Amino acid sequence: MVDRKRRDRYAELLRHFLAGRITNDDYERRADQIMASDSGTEDRAIAEVYQRVWFLYCDIRTHRMSGKWALPPEGRREAARWIMFLYGPLEYEWPPLITLSGCLANLVTLTLWGRIQRALHKREFQGDIDLWPFYRRADYEEALKHPRLLAGDT
Repeated sequence: MVDRKRRDRYAELLRHFLAGRITNDDYERRADQIMASDSGTEDRAIAEVYQRVWFLYCDIRTHRMSGKWALPPEGRREAARWIMFLYGPLEYEWPPLITLSGCLANLVTLTLWGRIQRALHKREFQGDIDLWPFYRRADYEEALKHPRLLAGDT
């Protein structure tokens, strides 16, 4: 079930963090509050995006996502897609893609496990992994036609 209130709160927080307006420590503290808030609904999209974001920054040093920490253009496009999904009405349909054991396996195999896991997901599921967290290209293309932040919706 889509938890509209929590998704909106998290999407806004993520936008501020990735734009360099808040530090990684502020992001983590606020994201943890959002994750811990009990709304009575389980929306896996928030947790799955949160897990992906963790790979974008250093959690040892306090920093903003600007300067040497800024995302490259490809990373910004990918993160914008995550945010667009969070602001949208779609249910999250993917099975869990990243786990701690998967992270460790990826490290030990010098990213080979990540590539293998990606290929397995492409073969096993009908979703378009290149458009994650969207599951279908048609859903992504429809979301592009109606971008919430550019359409005057709040």
